[in-house]
Amino acid sequence: MIRTWLPQSLVMSSLNRERADRAASRSGQVVGGLLMAFGWISFLRGAPGGLWLVFVGLFITVVAGTERQRAVIHTALRGIKVADAMSSPVTTGADWLTIRHFIDEVAVNSRHFAVPLLDFEGRPSGIVQIRKLARIPGARREALRVREVAIPLSQCAVAAPSDLLSEALDKLRPGTGMRILVVDGHHLVGIVTAKDISRLTQRHTLETGGPGEPMSPGATP
Repeated sequence: MIRTWLPQSLVMSSLNRERADRAASRSGQVVGGLLMAFGWISFLRGAPGGLWLVFVGLFITVVAGTERQRAVIHTALRGIKVADAMSSPVTTGADWLTIRHFIDEVAVNSRHFAVPLLDFEGRPSGIVQIRKLARIPGARREALRVREVAIPLSQCAVAAPSDLLSEALDKLRPGTGMRILVVDGHHLVGIVTAKDISRLTQRHTLETGGPGEPMSPGATP
C-alpha cells in the first residue's frame, strides 16, 4: 500500500508544482500586459513617465513568457534520455584542417550552422560555427587551423547517451548555442540540437492535448 501510494504522491507533487509555475508565469504575463496598457494610456494623456511603465511591463511579460516556456520544456522532457533525443550519425570535420580546406571539404556540404570537430585519434575536440568561418578574411584562411577558431570541448555541453536530457540541458552555456555533444567512450555518437528539443516538445503537446499540460497518472493519450 505504502509502496504504491508514495510514487503516486511524488508524481502528483511534481504535477502540482508545475501547474503552479505555469499559473505564476501566466499571472506575470497578465500583470505585464496591464502595466504596458496603463503606461501607454498615461503617455498618450501627456504623462512622460508612462513610457517607463511600458518598458517595465514589457520586461515582466518577456520574463514570464520565458519561465512558462521553460516549464513547458521541462514537462515535455521529463524522464527522456539523451539517446532518445539525439540525432545520429553526426556530420563532423577534422580539427587539423586549415580553414580554407575545411570550408571546401566540410562546411559547403553541411546543412547545419555548426560542425563538431574530431582530433587525430577520432575524439571530439570542439565545435565550430559556420558563421564564424565566414567572417575570417581570405588571406588568413590558409594559415589558421579550424581548431584555432572553434569552441573547445571544455566549453561545450557534453553528455552520455544514458544521461537524462533535462540534466544535460543544464550544461548549456551562453555563447555556445543550444547543442549537446553526445559522447560514449571518447567517441562522438550523436548531437542534440534545438530542433530535437522542439520535436520532443511538439510530440508531447500532441500526446497531451495542450502545451505543457501533463497527463494525470494512469491516463492514456
